[in-house]
Amino acid sequence: MRGIALVTLLGVSIAPLAQAAPDSTGPALQVLDKAPLVLRGTGFVPTERVKVTVVTAHAQLAGRTQASGVGRFVVRFDTDVDACYGARAATAVGRRGSRVSIVLERPWQRHCVELSGAP
Repeated sequence: MRGIALVTLLGVSIAPLAQAAPDSTGPALQVLDKAPLVLRGTGFVPTERVKVTVVTAHAQLAGRTQASGVGRFVVRFDTDVDACYGARAATAVGRRGSRVSIVLERPWQRHCVELSGAP
């Protein structure tokens, strides 16, 4: 009987920790949509101002947002995720030290045809 009671007690104690883990491990970025690109940030310092930069094949796009009271935000960019011509990577940097980068597409995994300016 003691063994069963101990297992039950541990199960109750561990469950709340497992639910809190994703936001307590630090900042993270997740792709919510690839066309257009929508990113969700979690684990940032509550109410922290955040600059999100997206690297595309030919430019860098930047957006600014503020994390919510629980350290989350959603930001949308006017580009699609595409290894050849669209978004390839994203970085979010907070004013209070939060920082995370992710690779969205790997151009070396696809064969891209170069588009020329000529019709």
